[in-house]
Amino acid sequence: MTDSSPAIKTDSTPQVPVPESKPGIFWPWLMVGMVLIVSWGLHVVMDPASECMEQLNVFIGQITQCFPASLHGIVGEILSWMVALGIKTPYGSVAWVIFSFTFFYAVVRPLLASFLGALFGHLLLLVTGGTTSGWRTTWRAFAFNRIGVEALSVIAFVFVGYSSLDPKLKFLILLFLIPAIRLIGMGVLLSQIVKGQGIGIYRTLFVIGPLFVFFTIASILFSFPSVLWISLWCFVKVH
Repeated sequence: MTDSSPAIKTDSTPQVPVPESKPGIFWPWLMVGMVLIVSWGLHVVMDPASECMEQLNVFIGQITQCFPASLHGIVGEILSWMVALGIKTPYGSVAWVIFSFTFFYAVVRPLLASFLGALFGHLLLLVTGGTTSGWRTTWRAFAFNRIGVEALSVIAFVFVGYSSLDPKLKFLILLFLIPAIRLIGMGVLLSQIVKGQGIGIYRTLFVIGPLFVFFTIASILFSFPSVLWISLWCFVKVH
């Protein structure tokens, strides 16, 4: 009697491991640039210098009366910027100085801080013991952290700045709220780096921790010009 059961075929083809997809960093950093541009636009719109000119120049008020009431604010801003363009300083017109200062402060400075922080922070991790997830994890953490911090700051400035609160109260709220956003943001970034890169307790306490304390203090100090800028705008807007 012969065995008529079908033979079981075995696949001897070796299984090729599927490479893991690498996390992208282009879109997060593109979003960083976009949110910083929005922050710059906010600093330009909520500009105490041009608002002062709008309040001081009587003819601006007379011209704006020729337009519908819903357009008075927009027309006043445009005319005040035209006045600012005509007023000269040793560095150019007032408008050009404001544009240049706010662009450097709201776009170039934070973008450079995040870029250099991700670069030298990851190099420090490599020198002091290496990482478990590679440089993409570090750069993505810095990018998303900057996006969150700047977006929350913009929202805070808009809601507080355009609220009906007293300007003094607005200043006090921003004086505590904006540094608090920076403080929480740096704490979240530290936890992301520690968890994502497998940093041990020793390196966290004696290497990464002190560095983050320094940069947290610097971040809070650099947030005060924005607080003063928007707060001055709030005071001038009322009076």
